[in-house]
Amino acid sequence: MKSSMFKLTAVAALLCAATLLSCSGKKASKTVTSQDGTSVELPSDLYLYTNAARANKAKVNKEHLGFKQDVKDVKEHEFENNQSIKEVYLIDGFVHISPYGFAGCTNLEKLVTTGTVDVINDYAFEGCTSLKYLDSDVRAIGVSAFAGCTSLEYVHTKDNFYQLRDSAFLGCTSLKSVIMGMTLVKFEDEAFKDCPNIEEISVPNDYKLHMFNVYQSMPKLQKVYLLVMEYYDFPANSKDFPCEQVDLYVPDALLAQYQGSESWSRFKSIKPLSETEYYTAEGFSK
Repeated sequence: MKSSMFKLTAVAALLCAATLLSCSGKKASKTVTSQDGTSVELPSDLYLYTNAARANKAKVNKEHLGFKQDVKDVKEHEFENNQSIKEVYLIDGFVHISPYGFAGCTNLEKLVTTGTVDVINDYAFEGCTSLKYLDSDVRAIGVSAFAGCTSLEYVHTKDNFYQLRDSAFLGCTSLKSVIMGMTLVKFEDEAFKDCPNIEEISVPNDYKLHMFNVYQSMPKLQKVYLLVMEYYDFPANSKDFPCEQVDLYVPDALLAQYQGSESWSRFKSIKPLSETEYYTAEGFSK
């Protein structure tokens, strides 16, 4: 009898594991693959916000927020000052976060996106003091969109990124890493105002003559990734840039020119981009 009971218990345990349920009944997370091939792990208790919920002005009191496929944006002030939301998932086809959409959500820790988000608008995440990472294929980030996100540690965007407005990351005092693609076409000078702890940052091609002047106020800067298509001399307007403490990474094909140039010789070292953790077979930060 004891042997039979043991076998039944063992079978029950195996079935529990096979169905990805803990013996306490808690469901495991689910992994989905987005249209761009990105694998995303979704929590089992993900709440999917609907247009009906919007029409009824339903209060969201869930920790994990996602959106039904027919919901393509967040309206102005829609989740402002919500203290329940901890994670937001924007999966495939989500296009726009309006001003103040998530402003003041002080418990929001995680923002997950797949596909390309067209706009994260002005003040969209202002004051989200628990948000730690932004790793998103976004086209434009508005004025003060992440201002006061004091826990934000890194900002990584892709090659679709083309516009960064003033004060976008104002006062992000924990920010250490800023990685942008080379296609940025509008960059406003005070985007990273009062971000004293940045340690690494990229220089998009269209702003190669301007960025070093902007970055002079980053005392802890250690690495600069120069995303250029041809050699150019170090900008004369950037004489106060702390070259001596910075490792400069340049395209492999241009390495010899930069290493042999006197105008760049003040840098601590000059290395190829292929040695960075952000370099793949497709290029930098792909």
